[in-house]
Amino acid sequence: MRSGSVSVCPRSSSSIRSSPPRRSSSITRRRRISTRPDALLFDLDGTLLDSEVLWQAAQERTMTYFGQTWTAEDQAASIGGPLERVVAHMSTRTGADEGHVARVLVTEIEHMVATLPAAWMPGARGLLEEAHAAGVPTAIVSNSWRVLLDLLLANIDFPVDLTVSSSEVERPKPDPEPYVRACELLGADPVRSIVVEDSPTGAAAGLAAGSRVLAVGAAVQALDDPRLHHVDTLEGVGLDALADLFGGDRVEDPKA
Repeated sequence: MRSGSVSVCPRSSSSIRSSPPRRSSSITRRRRISTRPDALLFDLDGTLLDSEVLWQAAQERTMTYFGQTWTAEDQAASIGGPLERVVAHMSTRTGADEGHVARVLVTEIEHMVATLPAAWMPGARGLLEEAHAAGVPTAIVSNSWRVLLDLLLANIDFPVDLTVSSSEVERPKPDPEPYVRACELLGADPVRSIVVEDSPTGAAAGLAAGSRVLAVGAAVQALDDPRLHHVDTLEGVGLDALADLFGGDRVEDPKA
């Protein structure tokens, strides 16, 4: 070998290829999995259907029948029911027997349903249909009596598995019994279910049942609970949005 020359020993191609960086075993990339609820439980009036105007008109007509006026204060006191409380309130205001008031109110509701059919609330039908298509059990849970609930449901196709009215429970909302009953019938865990409500009365019932609550609209803005989230409307709210609001399980991403 000549002086000053440099000898380079040949190396196999495998020995000169850069080794890929090793991933630290202490760091695991994870992704969020949107887990569906055990059930979606919906209030009807003001949540799925824009029927509050129908109820208000029927209540105004009932009070007119008894020679009285239905005021803004009366309306505020009636939101969320239960109907027993509304009828008792009307009876006190008019001096009429509660049974008489109830019969007139049912007649007026029948009239209003026939002349002023209720429309869907924004986004409500889309959420119901998405849940139905995904196989998520659904129910309507209402503080209305069965006869009135059936009147409202008669002309609208609701893709729900069952309905629960105040006629099927001993204690209506704000007691949790209606939502607990719906979960029992669906075979769902209330804690893993989501209640969708537009009134403080209904939201309180959902929370008392142990459920998470999606509170829709202005009437429930004052409620504060870590299990409750507010939205202005159901427009754009789907199963993925519910998972974003209420959180999903986190599992290891096999592609990470």
